Amino acid sequence: MTPQTSITLAKQLLLACDQSYFDATHPPTPDLGPLPDKESTEPDYNNPAIYTDEPEFLWEDGYEFNSKIEDPGTGAKLVIYRNPGNGEVIVAFGGTDGLNLQDWFSNSQSVGWNQWIALNNPATNDLFGKLAALNPSSIHFTGQSLGGALAQYAAYEYVDQERKADPTGTYVPSNVSLTTFNGLGAVWGLTGNIKNDQGQPAYDPGMLTGLGSATHYVVANDLVPRLGGGHIGADGDVVYLDWEYLGGESVGKPMDLADAHRIETAFYTHLDSTAFALGLSGTSEAGLLDGTFLLDAPGAVSLAGAIGGLLNDEKLSAPEALFRLIAGVGGSSLFGNPQDINTVAQAAFKAQYDAGKMSESSYTILSNTPMGWLAKAIFLTQPGLAALSGPLLAASLVLTGE
Repeated sequence: MTPQTSITLAKQLLLACDQSYFDATHPPTPDLGPLPDKESTEPDYNNPAIYTDEPEFLWEDGYEFNSKIEDPGTGAKLVIYRNPGNGEVIVAFGGTDGLNLQDWFSNSQSVGWNQWIALNNPATNDLFGKLAALNPSSIHFTGQSLGGALAQYAAYEYVDQERKADPTGTYVPSNVSLTTFNGLGAVWGLTGNIKNDQGQPAYDPGMLTGLGSATHYVVANDLVPRLGGGHIGADGDVVYLDWEYLGGESVGKPMDLADAHRIETAFYTHLDSTAFALGLSGTSEAGLLDGTFLLDAPGAVSLAGAIGGLLNDEKLSAPEALFRLIAGVGGSSLFGNPQDINTVAQAAFKAQYDAGKMSESSYTILSNTPMGWLAKAIFLTQPGLAALSGPLLAASLVLTGE
């Protein structure tokens, strides 16, 4: 069995994930800590029980900013922190910035594989080359949202590289860890893109056997970790955090799609000074929620990364993010299976309803609307965003609650 990530390390990795959302206005901090990048004007976010960009828990000093990689063409980015005292390195992958919703759907950059290839391209960004130059004693791959999928791809390909380079064939990745927070699953991306020299599928589910530690944290009512086909490296387990609102009008209810997904509204508000929840035992991902946690919707692959990007955008409330997501369904329906797209849309509607953010009448209407087929029919008969009046009208029910 792969050991779970320690609480001490998990706290540092969560902070690094926060840092991975740096931009020109909010650069990575010299020493590892939270990134002060609040942009939301949502009144509820003035309540520290709902939003805080400064966690209650303390963390060990030692990690210093080393470098960052940005790829404007794909919106991918990462940040590297290094501890000069022990030589350990953290590689934290951010979700995608810089691409609008249309780019996501038209380019099918859904599960992040294009972003991963760009970040590790030896001719340009060369992540593995940078890591080799650091000669790390240990490498900790981490990420939140789409960044969680990128962290899994990186861990898989790094271990694969090291195994192939070991002439004795005895390499064990005991100095490598993998930790994600509400991360997109990686199985779809790996099975679809890992090939042998003959171009045949070559994904090896046992590649990460022997990792130093691995944990995938998922928060109740978040949609992103339910997509992607599952997580790797942690023996099929996830740590399921059944968190609810701690304040405001929705206190005691599950968090909505956006608040369950974001670092500041989910993890920073719910982790106390001990951060004990990061040490909770894992449970089988396949059996979670009576076997319904993982959404069996590979045909909705063009939605996966877009969902994470929208839910991480603090300038959007959860209903607004859901509205924009449905607006993109028309385009994605040309590339995906309408039934699978409907599966994802219905899961999103249920999450909002469970959080008390959607009226029963709205939920009744939307839960009986075949979103994938509706969007495809409209899009094929009248191409263009203007033709999405049906799905957009349905989404407006979410906003008005009527």
